[in-house]
Amino acid sequence: MSERFIQGLLNQCWMILVVITAITLLSAATASRVNFDSSIESWFIESDPSLATYNAFTDIFGADQIVVVGVFAEDLFDGKVLRAIQQISDQAGKLQFVERVQSITNSPIARRIGGIDVAGFREQVLASPLQRATLLSADARAMAIVIYYSRSGKSDRQKHEFVIELRGIVRDAIGNLDATVAITGGPLIGEAAKGRNADDMATIFPLMIFLIVVITYVVFRKVPLTLLPLAVVAIAVTWAFGLMGLLGWNMSMISAILIPLILAVGVAHSIHIISGYRRNLERGIVADEAVQRSVVRLLKPCFFASLTTAIGLLSLLVSDVVPLRQFAVIAAAGVIAAFVVSIVFLPVMLRLLPVTEKSGAALVSKFVMPLLDALHNFGRRYPRRILATAAAAAALFLWLATRVGVGLDPLLWIPHGDSIRVDAERIDAAFGGGLSLEFLVSSPGGELGTPAALRELEAFQAWLIANTTVVNATSVADLVKEAARIAREADDAGYTLPRSSVLTDALLESMQRDGELAHWLTADRRTGRIFARIPLTSAQDIVDEIPAIRKRMRDDFANSDLNLQITGQAVLAGIMQTNMIDSQLYSFSVALAVVSAMMILLLRSLLLGILAVIPNLLPIVIGLGAMALADIAFNPATVMIAAVALGIVVDDTVHMMTVFDREVRADQRTADAIRTTIMEVGRPVFVTSVLLAAGFGLLVFGSFLPSRQIGGVIAVIVIAALATDLVVLPAILRETFSTSRTDG
Repeated sequence: MSERFIQGLLNQCWMILVVITAITLLSAATASRVNFDSSIESWFIESDPSLATYNAFTDIFGADQIVVVGVFAEDLFDGKVLRAIQQISDQAGKLQFVERVQSITNSPIARRIGGIDVAGFREQVLASPLQRATLLSADARAMAIVIYYSRSGKSDRQKHEFVIELRGIVRDAIGNLDATVAITGGPLIGEAAKGRNADDMATIFPLMIFLIVVITYVVFRKVPLTLLPLAVVAIAVTWAFGLMGLLGWNMSMISAILIPLILAVGVAHSIHIISGYRRNLERGIVADEAVQRSVVRLLKPCFFASLTTAIGLLSLLVSDVVPLRQFAVIAAAGVIAAFVVSIVFLPVMLRLLPVTEKSGAALVSKFVMPLLDALHNFGRRYPRRILATAAAAAALFLWLATRVGVGLDPLLWIPHGDSIRVDAERIDAAFGGGLSLEFLVSSPGGELGTPAALRELEAFQAWLIANTTVVNATSVADLVKEAARIAREADDAGYTLPRSSVLTDALLESMQRDGELAHWLTADRRTGRIFARIPLTSAQDIVDEIPAIRKRMRDDFANSDLNLQITGQAVLAGIMQTNMIDSQLYSFSVALAVVSAMMILLLRSLLLGILAVIPNLLPIVIGLGAMALADIAFNPATVMIAAVALGIVVDDTVHMMTVFDREVRADQRTADAIRTTIMEVGRPVFVTSVLLAAGFGLLVFGSFLPSRQIGGVIAVIVIAALATDLVVLPAILRETFSTSRTDG
């Protein structure tokens, strides 16, 4: 049946090319609609309680994502410096997606005394504990402009335009002043990360393609055979992203892994088919028949390898994380596309571009084949030593894998010394950070304006600052204390909450009329907020502290009329990371079970199917252990390594076990079947592994840290998989089947 199918394809070469070209062009058109969505909210289903709390908060109080512009000068209250700050504040407030701007120049103090040029403005600001805590550095040499960026501006293009315009505003305002500026915040860090990644892709990715082309050419010595694997990958990637556009989905931070995954699968299939084709030519078989025999022989293992990988990826559908589920569908579709293109497009091109010469076989004969022969002889002599070494390595790296930490670092993407990181660190040091943590405070009875409720908020804020990473926390309680201080005409000693309900009500009503409470307390006094500022460099710390914060909230407000809910971008990011890691652990277990079941089905043997899992699992354990050695933590980028690696390593194992099973069923002795498997499948497995390891290894030389980490770890896994397939798996087979001890 497969012979007739392949012959039918070869008889319709031009029709096949027309169909593939049409599908590819349509896919390219729909792929152009795909955008990049970097918003935190996209990682949650609509019914998620955490997202519901966040939505409730932003519906009432607006944006919580902040961008901080820090102005540093010896004399911040010099008229020119203040006017520059005012210019930045006013113009930034007019930018699209900016909800409001908070600065000294538009503060209640400036409005109350008549502007920043009025005599005594410096003294009034420095006398205010509230302004000093929120907008001034401790040494009064840095002043913050806090810009609240709207959730609606979530696309990369919108954030890019905002960053460009803001930088232009700051540059024009500061001019030649004796002052420096630092800017940080989510949109700027995201923009910088995207830029660093784009720079790497513009340099490293072409080098990766060039390296693959060079290695493939050295092996095959024919330009058509060199370019065909890349053509297969390009078509499959276009189809995958075309499906993404057709479904109306956007790219996320994990979508970048799609191309390396499809590259690995497409190149592997292509190398196996081309190697089989060349091997047939070396045996004197004519070109057309060489193509047909190669594809017929590899159709089953390629199909099962692709199906196993696709089903394993679809195990991610068990996750509630929306981008993971979308990734599962698109990645599985990309893997199947790579299989279809390899089986349909590749034979047609080999038919139209026949290679009759044997050039290129010399390298395989002089280097690869002797190496495979040496590995076979080594494995035949020392199978038990190999297994003992593998078991020891597995135990060691499994122990190391349990030491891999978790790290949520918004600055992960930015190298040390980079201007973006330097700015973030300056903002952290001067103002307590550019990351916000929010608390939604509710009182069904409208008690938030009472002295007792305000004191509860004050006490909780003090606990946050004393016991967590929070550097500064502000609520309506602080606004009331500031208003009371002004009413008392006092210094810091008067910055206290009034004991009188009458005075408290009067102060709140006055601030309500002046519009000062709009972002802190609703008019019915049923809902308020606590705004806490966190250093960007301490994002993981606050995530780790959230359980303790929740416990404190339960303890402090168990018998209170107030109810507190923690929310904000930092909280959502922490929950997203936890959900991703939990989903990966569960889905990887499901994927491993699926791979085992598929191996058993393919090999029609429970024992062989179980044995085939070992070469898939051991390299991943080694890769995770290598992460611990390299101090690489699980984060939203690296958490996908295991799933991607499983999809890569399963291909070669399927080919190895398929040939071994075929040879054993053909009444070969175990030792002979192992030798045939190594010498036949070892060539494409070796070439594919070298290609992938070299390609992924190149990412280590980039500047985008997540790509460097992913590339380095996957390169280690690919090399470990090569050693496992060619050395450990044969040793397992020798020791498992008793005939291997007597016949070889």
